[in-house]
Amino acid sequence: MQMNRGHHTVKKVIACILSYIFIIMAIALPAQADEKQVETTPSRIPLSKLEETIDAYVASYEKYTAAVSVVAIKDGETIVNKAYGYADIENQRKADTSTVFEWASISKLLVYTSVMQLVEQGKLDLETDIQEYLP
Repeated sequence: MQMNRGHHTVKKVIACILSYIFIIMAIALPAQADEKQVETTPSRIPLSKLEETIDAYVASYEKYTAAVSVVAIKDGETIVNKAYGYADIENQRKADTSTVFEWASISKLLVYTSVMQLVEQGKLDLETDIQEYLP
């Protein structure tokens, strides 16, 4: 009889511990479900702080740069569209979002991005001789 009572007590203790763990898990899960997903750039800048981050970066280099235009688009929605600096330094004409910039080193980035998009779409193979694409 004494053995059954001890065995019964152990079962009660185990049941209490398991119940406690279950309650803790049940309380913790809704806390995770309530967390709001913050959309970020690939470099982990929250989209809501992207303009502020760009402003700060440009401000730190504005004395070294004539003008720059920045556009950030996500899922077809414009996140940031701003211009900084002077399009014409001599006449102190500020750049705006309609300022036309001459092509320069930025064209390398645009070509690279375009080529890699074609690779991702299966329309271009990096191992193929370039003369097949540009005879």
